[in-house]
Amino acid sequence: MAPPSPVLAVRGSNGTLLLSGPPNCNEYSSFQRDNGKSRFATFSKDGSLFGWCSGDKVNVVRVADGTLVQSLDLPKTAILEFSPLGSVLATWQPYSKTQANPQGEANLQLWDLHTGTCLKTFYQKKLQGWCPNWSDDESIAVRNVNNELHFFENNNFNVIANKLHLQKVSEFVLSPGPQLPKVAVYVPGSKGAPSFVRLYQYPNFGGPTSALANKSFFKSDRVAMLWNNKATAVLVTASVEVDKTGASYYGEQTLQYLSISGETAVVQLPKNGPIYDVTWSPNSSEFCVVYGFMPAKATVFNQKCDPAFDFGTGPRNAAFYSPQGHILVLAGFGNLRGQMEVWDVKKYKQVSKPQAPDSTHFSWCPDGEHIVTATCSPRLRVSNGYKIWHYTGTVLKTEDTPEGAELWEVLWQPFPNGTFPERPIKYQAAPSELGSTEAKPTQVYRPPALRNKPITASSKLHEEELPQNLKASSAGDKQLSKTALKNQKKREAKKAAKQETKSEAPEVQSDPTSTSPASAVSTAPTCGDPETDKKIKNLKKKLKAIEQLREQEAAGKPLEKNQVEKMQKEAQLLQELEDLELGRVFEEYTRVLNQRYPDIRIEGQNYLPLPLYRHIASFLSMFKLAVIGLIILGKDPFAFFGMQAPGLWVWGQENKIYACMMVFFLSNMIENQCMSTGAFEITFNDVPVWSKLESGLQWTGILSLLFEVGVFTGRETISMKVCTQGTLTAGAGWKSRIVTRHALGYTLPP
Repeated sequence: MAPPSPVLAVRGSNGTLLLSGPPNCNEYSSFQRDNGKSRFATFSKDGSLFGWCSGDKVNVVRVADGTLVQSLDLPKTAILEFSPLGSVLATWQPYSKTQANPQGEANLQLWDLHTGTCLKTFYQKKLQGWCPNWSDDESIAVRNVNNELHFFENNNFNVIANKLHLQKVSEFVLSPGPQLPKVAVYVPGSKGAPSFVRLYQYPNFGGPTSALANKSFFKSDRVAMLWNNKATAVLVTASVEVDKTGASYYGEQTLQYLSISGETAVVQLPKNGPIYDVTWSPNSSEFCVVYGFMPAKATVFNQKCDPAFDFGTGPRNAAFYSPQGHILVLAGFGNLRGQMEVWDVKKYKQVSKPQAPDSTHFSWCPDGEHIVTATCSPRLRVSNGYKIWHYTGTVLKTEDTPEGAELWEVLWQPFPNGTFPERPIKYQAAPSELGSTEAKPTQVYRPPALRNKPITASSKLHEEELPQNLKASSAGDKQLSKTALKNQKKREAKKAAKQETKSEAPEVQSDPTSTSPASAVSTAPTCGDPETDKKIKNLKKKLKAIEQLREQEAAGKPLEKNQVEKMQKEAQLLQELEDLELGRVFEEYTRVLNQRYPDIRIEGQNYLPLPLYRHIASFLSMFKLAVIGLIILGKDPFAFFGMQAPGLWVWGQENKIYACMMVFFLSNMIENQCMSTGAFEITFNDVPVWSKLESGLQWTGILSLLFEVGVFTGRETISMKVCTQGTLTAGAGWKSRIVTRHALGYTLPP
């Protein structure tokens, strides 16, 4: 059976009408056009019902055949909403008081669409959060009443089934989907306390551990919370109105991530500036963020909040996933020129780049093939109209409002998930009589005096960043085998050495002695590991603080107890800094050697311990587990042999935790001692240059030892420290040992 064709609702000063979906785009014959000025119009969640308030009545019709379901005499209604299954209609009108009724009338009504009766009325003064929030199966509904959440079950609004008591709940969002209902609540901070967002599963609201996740943060005047379709995680955009640093007129925004498993994180955005848009992919495994000062960046993040793909920079402030999740549109509307970028998110390949100037509205058709853009009033009162597109950039229908008329809203008829299957993505423009509006490349203005002269590089106000796949760079090395990765690094090092030779050729001719491996080392070397660099920076900061304390002590200033304790840790901090710097120097020297001599191989080999030691270690590992098991079970192995249990075993039965810990650590210490004696050798290009041999042993292995290597290259001697565990460098826990050195001369080709 062919999927249905979605209809498009159009509301404006000339009335309300429905259009049949592409490719026909004609007026929908089953709906009788309403020429009155409608205040509001909406579809039910499954698209079967359409409702609008005309100023006299609220009308609800069935979309399939246009039959009238209900007509309610509510002339003041300003907004309405359907429940997910279309069984209840919520209407709201502005709250007002009169002298005859100083308390005012209940302005929120809930109507049973089957009978037309009013189920319940509430007082709802504010438009924000006016409508109850239903779960998809309508099993529960939630309202925020005086900063407290009231839960109703099975559309019985006369009985409050449950309450969530939190101090000053400002906003909440109920999870979508068929899963057990969950609710995300936001409580703004006050009196120096941070704001926080918590996730709960209904009805587990009691107790300190009832929250599924909790995230606290500062700088939050308001938040926008967004669940993914699977109800496994929430994105929270926290905003403040004023940026105290003066960097932005838009205030400050941060993006928080919460998972129902309890994981929380702050999404790190590489570019400073406002967050324009955040949207989940329909597959719930990734989300897209548009952020940063113009030209804005757009990045796709996975559920670990790691960037997967960066779309670069461009004039954009919104992102829209197709209902099937296979296409992503990045667009710049409002005060931008309406440029749209259509991307295939599976291949991360751009499909088209149409342009819709002056557009204020964008929405996907449920079929995932078509989109609509519109210029609506009151956002823009001139050039009102709408266009229906194919995602390849082809315009299928253009409708401009007559002069003096206004377009207020256009919206697609929604459908349940799975109604329209995903179709293969086309890169060729779809045929149309109206053609395409592909954005033409613009050229830089050149004054007449420069038009006949060669074009030179011009400076730009903003440097453009190109799209890049951030997932490929991290996953590419993992997919290669060790041998392939080693060969790839050799080729890259050889290529870098050739380029370095070409660039240094003039210097070699003028001064042969000026070339050295040390010249390639930067003045501030790094190990390539951000964590190690961060530790080194923190250690230097602590040592600088200790130096300042010593100066204060020398000046006769009395020090606090904690300051004296900090000074006593100077030797420990210096040792840690030395160890970390040592590892960084090794990494730098290894890089220099690989660049200048790409064919060099620095390899090491460990030898296994003696068989006796290995057998002892294996026996102890099994014996340890057996003893711990007997202690936990409370068994007496001595009774099996007819012996009386010694006092140590009786103590172990009475103190099982301490006894198990003692057996475990004592056994581990003996095992490490058995495995920590041995021998090794290091070779450069299969020639041994350093070795260690312990007395009485035949080439057995040592697990961790740092040693020095000296290499004469023909022009200079390079000394380095190498770890026996391959590429590992010295850490903070390394301790030097006395070893026997064998000087084996080896000269590398100059």
